[in-house]
Formats: sequence, C-alpha cells, structure tokens
Amino acid sequence: MNGLDALMDGLMGQLLGTVGFGSIIALAIVTFLRSRPEIIRIRTEGDAAVRDDLRERLKLIEDRADKLQERMDEMRESHKREMEAVRKQHAAEMSVMRHRLNNETQTLDTLLMMIRTSPERLAANVEAIEAQRANQKQQIAAEKGALHRTDDDPSGS
Repeated sequence: MNGLDALMDGLMGQLLGTVGFGSIIALAIVTFLRSRPEIIRIRTEGDAAVRDDLRERLKLIEDRADKLQERMDEMRESHKREMEAVRKQHAAEMSVMRHRLNNETQTLDTLLMMIRTSPERLAANVEAIEAQRANQKQQIAAEKGALHRTDDDPSGS
C-alpha cells in the first residue's frame, strides 16, 4: 500500500467516525465528478478504436466485393463470347443442313421428272443422278470440313 492509499484510508476512517454517512456520499460524488472527464476520454478513445476497426473491416469487405464484381463481369463477358461463337457455329451447321436438304429435294425432283418424261432412258438417267449425288456429297464434305476448321481455329483462317 502506498502513502496516498494509507492517507485516504485514515481520512475515511476519521470521516466515518466524526462526520457521518452523508459526508461519505458527498465525497463519493465529488470523486465521481472529478473522474468523469477521464471516464469520458477513455470511452471516446475506445469508441474511436472500435470505429476505426469497423472502418478497416468495411474497407476490406468493399475491396473484396469489388474484386468479385470484376471477376463476375469478366466471366459474363467470356460467357457472352462463348455463346456468340456457339450461335455462329449452329447457324453455319443449319446452313449446311438446309443446303443438303435442298440438294436432296432437287435430286429427287429431277429423278421423278426424268422418269415421267423418258422412262426408256431410266438407266442413263440413274447414272447421271448418281454422279450428281456424288458431286453433292463432295461439296457437303468440303462444307463440313470448312466448318470444322472454323471450330478448331477461332480466327477463322
């Protein structure tokens, strides 16, 4: 116990004996009022430290959210590019299919017309149609090959 504490204990003992309980309450109020500015300072500094900590955490969260937003934007753009490439691929495939269907329809119509107009030359006509179909198959294979080269080489060359 230091000297100030001993003095305070001695004073408190004398006060209790001579002055009474009301004086003790008055002394407690005075002590509280004298320490009040220090209590306010400690509370304010503590609140400031908490606010600073919360600001730092909020800044970290905002930075992370910004990075995630950028990543989502990049992913969205990448997805758009991929979907556009898929749409172009499907359009090219549909074009080849339409062309093939038109060729098949034209060949069938030609065969039917030849059968109606000159059934006696049927064997010669069948050979001509088979040659035409072989030529169409080569064209289709070339179109498909060009289509697959486009798939493998995104630059289109």
